[in-house]
Amino acid sequence: MVESRRGPVKDHLVLFPGPEDVARLASQCRPHELYRVRHALTASAPPGASLVGPSNTTCLDLTSPADVVYHGMDAKSCRYEIRRAEKLGDRLGTRRRGLRAQYDFFRLYNDFVTWKGYAKPMTPRRLREYLEVSDVLVAYVDDVPLAAHLLGVDRSGDGRVRLIFSASARFIDGEMGKLASPVNRWLHWQEMQYYQSEGIATYDFGGGTSSSSIGRFKLSFGGSPEIGYDMLIVGALVRLPLRLREVTSRARRARHAPVDAPPVAT
Repeated sequence: MVESRRGPVKDHLVLFPGPEDVARLASQCRPHELYRVRHALTASAPPGASLVGPSNTTCLDLTSPADVVYHGMDAKSCRYEIRRAEKLGDRLGTRRRGLRAQYDFFRLYNDFVTWKGYAKPMTPRRLREYLEVSDVLVAYVDDVPLAAHLLGVDRSGDGRVRLIFSASARFIDGEMGKLASPVNRWLHWQEMQYYQSEGIATYDFGGGTSSSSIGRFKLSFGGSPEIGYDMLIVGALVRLPLRLREVTSRARRARHAPVDAPPVAT
């Protein structure tokens, strides 16, 4: 669970909780608290929680032997690319945790999302919040960071690790940019072996369906689709600001809608 402050509101991001976990959070939610539940492993929202909708992810079973996991990957798009990276030999390396890995992840992720334009850069404060419950791993070629992942780790029960943020240096010109893709796949493979050796049962890619290119990328590692459910647990003092924000958002959408557009159903 990632905890942060948004003014007077205590905001909790909860990843893949089970039914008992969701019920416990709903029962203990205080007036100034907000729980954003991602990929709950139950479709039933307990009293105090509201169901937002289904979520999809791709999961890989790490209880199988490493060679079985590896040969379950797509031969051309996945294993071939991993072998391409492995041919770099001593030029290739990883760092896990530590200040250098954290700094390189932060810099590469922000450069990547700025290049892609689909998300805002991460703040140092937000990174610190995630690091309370997450690992950072970075892959390097000639000590240049080419791929970086932040993964949430839950060691309770059978254990589960979930990819939360990913970045690669595909935007770099020349050899390094071309190597970023195979090195990124190789980094996923290294992570699977690390967590498997630590007794983690599930490697969760953090989303993905066959209808998108990123979803097909994740499925190429041999995992299986899994359906979960997003939920929201809102304290009494947080409900009014959320309702006001929703009203404001609807009014903004209405102002910018075409004049001849049909009314939006609510």
